Amino acid sequence: MKKFLSFLLAAFMLAGAFCMNAAAEPVVGTHGQNGDASDGVADIPEDASASGDVVLNLGAVEHRYAVDVTFPTMTFDVGGLTWNVQTLQYDIGGTAMTDQTLDITVTNYSDLPVAATGSVGPLSADAASAGISLVMTKQSATVAKVTAGADAQPVEETLTAALTSGDWTASVNALVAAGKSGNIAVGTITVAIDKAP
Repeated sequence: MKKFLSFLLAAFMLAGAFCMNAAAEPVVGTHGQNGDASDGVADIPEDASASGDVVLNLGAVEHRYAVDVTFPTMTFDVGGLTWNVQTLQYDIGGTAMTDQTLDITVTNYSDLPVAATGSVGPLSADAASAGISLVMTKQSATVAKVTAGADAQPVEETLTAALTSGDWTASVNALVAAGKSGNIAVGTITVAIDKAP
């Protein structure tokens, strides 16, 4: 019996949720007020009309964030170095190092914009002593929201860092002279993602 009453109560509540306020608004005459012919009028007044708002209730909108950060290749192969006893310089077995522009792509899949901010952690002592620099040249960007629709696409922005040396040959020579070989850490690039203001 309790289950039946609970079910009946739930059904009435559900039905009540879908009921709309549809009370009649007198526009011409006053039908039903007196209950006789005097409720009507002999002519329709000018500009007789009634209005009602049509409302679409979306309810609460739950936003979701999804953001990717894509770093470019950030390991540069200078190649094996061989001491040349004739030139008294190191011969580079690979490609000579040049200044590099590092484009970091921030991709927003969210229905709200996001803020991306890049930073470079402390430069390693090895890189600093060899005259190598790593700095952000485009440090921040606001990545617009994705607009819903059949042709919706993620939105991208680019942050940029620069890896430079006044003289890459001198920098490589300085690293070798300091007894370095293999991979040399330069610094770390971090991209922070936050809500856009």
